[in-house]
Amino acid sequence: MRVTLRDVAELAGVSTKTVSRVVNVQGEISEATRERVLAAIEELGYHPNRLARGLTTGRTQVVGIIIPDISDPFFPELILGAESVARERGYNVFLCNANRDTELELRYIEVLAERQVDGLMVVGSQLDDKGLASTASQNNAVMLTSHVVSGAVLFSIDDMGGTRQVGKYLLGLGHRRIRFIGSAKAGSSSGRLQGLVSAMQEAGVDTEGVDAFSVVPATAEQGRMAALELLEHEPETTAVVCYNDVLAVGVLQACNEVGRRVPQELSVTGFDDIPEASRSWPPLTTVRVDRYSLGVAMIQKLLNVIDSGRSEGDRVVFPVELIVRGSTSRPAAL
Repeated sequence: MRVTLRDVAELAGVSTKTVSRVVNVQGEISEATRERVLAAIEELGYHPNRLARGLTTGRTQVVGIIIPDISDPFFPELILGAESVARERGYNVFLCNANRDTELELRYIEVLAERQVDGLMVVGSQLDDKGLASTASQNNAVMLTSHVVSGAVLFSIDDMGGTRQVGKYLLGLGHRRIRFIGSAKAGSSSGRLQGLVSAMQEAGVDTEGVDAFSVVPATAEQGRMAALELLEHEPETTAVVCYNDVLAVGVLQACNEVGRRVPQELSVTGFDDIPEASRSWPPLTTVRVDRYSLGVAMIQKLLNVIDSGRSEGDRVVFPVELIVRGSTSRPAAL
């Protein structure tokens, strides 16, 4: 049988209003009364009804986090960072895996609204501009996206800056035949391609055909298949820049299959610096995104929006860092 607020009040010898004030930390309550109520709560094992509390306080102390793919190694550290801050500030987290399905993502948004969560943290959404705008208009929302969405605090990774660093580094090593393997459904893929292209154009290097392949989804197997085709049709390629580390790991696998030595005969780079990047062979040169700090920054922004009752309406570009490892070197001919 569920223990109610009235049960606690009767045991403590106070009114239900007094119990409510103790639970919600509201109003002037004597220390003796507060201790008596807390003792009754502990004895009865009372758990406040968060939805009922929400009617009084306007808060449920719950936030929702929606990610596109729980198997993608980009997301765990980001979630851990967000969850740590939420917990410190007294919030619970509902985590929803949309499985890269827009209908499922929309359903999760509806379910979280029905649960009266205080805000949403939407990461790597598969929704279009209209869907994102609708989500932001109906919820306190913070989003990691390359889209422009009014009414939400937006975060984006410095995609162009990251691959621009990669391009300048590879060009400095002497590479000129550089190709990019992107992700057709990732909005950030075009930014990463643009960063590489801008570095090549600045150096006066021909960029025709640099966007060799765009795959769906961005998995190691898709990276492997794209690399096999690239190496067959463009064997003169000396460097491959990948949209993310997962694709790059697939490229390393393809090189191993066909006997193309990395980095002696082909340099390979990724993006994100997931754990597999440092454990692959050779270890992967990549662009590091501090995903834990990103999760912390996003949830802090969301909780600030909840506290203030208004969206800050700005965009935060999250910095990145080039990490050089063993998968890159000067071209063999130099």
